[in-house]
Amino acid sequence: MKFSIHNFSFMCMALVILCLISCEKKKAKATPKTGSCSTSFNDNVYPIMANSCAIPGCHVSGAKMGDFTNYDGIKPKVDNGKFYKLVIETQTMPIGSSLTDDEIQTLTCWISDGAPNN
Repeated sequence: MKFSIHNFSFMCMALVILCLISCEKKKAKATPKTGSCSTSFNDNVYPIMANSCAIPGCHVSGAKMGDFTNYDGIKPKVDNGKFYKLVIETQTMPIGSSLTDDEIQTLTCWISDGAPNN
């Protein structure tokens, strides 16, 4: 096989593309713990909501996409599965930041326990 600048350029581009694809950040899937997690909405879940979701321009009182300033605003999104899908499964929320693994685990446990208002 004759080596040419065209072959070299093609191989370099393929290597760059391969590197970019392999460097994609993979999000860890949260796995719910079995049994009760003893997660409290008031003590564990609400602080996450207040710091990451119920912030100006996002899920505040009167927001079109839901009010996460209180339990009654959050619970319908949990019940219809949208909260789990966007926050836990795809981790596309919150926009512009990300939750820690501990926060994701806390929310997963709370949802697994039936998302109680405690």
